[in-house]
Order: sequence, then C-alpha cells, then structure tokens
Amino acid sequence: MPIFIEIQDLAANALIELLNHEHKPEVKFDALVEYGQRVIDALRSQGTLAFFQFPLNGPIQIPEKHARYLEISFDSNGEKLVRLKEGATIGDLWPIRVAMPLNCVDAFTSYDTLGVLGMESEFGDI
Repeated sequence: MPIFIEIQDLAANALIELLNHEHKPEVKFDALVEYGQRVIDALRSQGTLAFFQFPLNGPIQIPEKHARYLEISFDSNGEKLVRLKEGATIGDLWPIRVAMPLNCVDAFTSYDTLGVLGMESEFGDI
C-alpha cells in the first residue's frame, strides 16, 4: 500500500527534531522538500511506494486541522518557511508522528534524512 506524505507530515517530523535538538521553531521550505525526498527515497529502497501529496512548485496550504499550530510564512529574504505558530508546542506535533507506520518514523529520523536539516540522528543510521 503506498504512503502519501503531506506537508504537515514533513513539517511535524522536521520540527519535532529541530525543536528537540536546536530549539528552532521553523524550517525552510526547500530544506523540507529535500528532507521529504530523502524520506521517500528511504521508503522506496525498502520496497514501499511513497509519494508527496502536495505541490512542490505551487501554493501550499496547511490543512485546517493542523493550521492552529503550523503556518507558512516568509523570512526577510522572501524564502518560504514552515513554522510552529506562537503558543503552539512540540506536543501539538506528536500526534502526527505517532499516527505513522514505524517504517515512516524510521525514515523521518534516519541519519541521512536528518542530515538535510543539519543534524544527525541520535539513534545513528536507522
């Protein structure tokens, strides 16, 4: 069965790691897409079909269900960011991660994928 990765899946997983390790509440969209591509590559290398379920070059919207704690904005250079909203916490993001199959969580937290965000997995290469 294929896995469809949505913007909130990428954002939640990246922000969980960035908040835990670097206390950063935002991630550049370009880094997020590269992170997602590494996740998809990792899943495909295990024989799992995986795809993005959002446009890479068009307008992106956070689904209403997740818009109370995630937002899309721009930095001072005009680069698109996904960030945790003011008042939201890392606890708001965890339900997204725990709803995923274990092989997805492994792919989101592997050494190779976290390297795109400028970090290493605390578990090594999974």
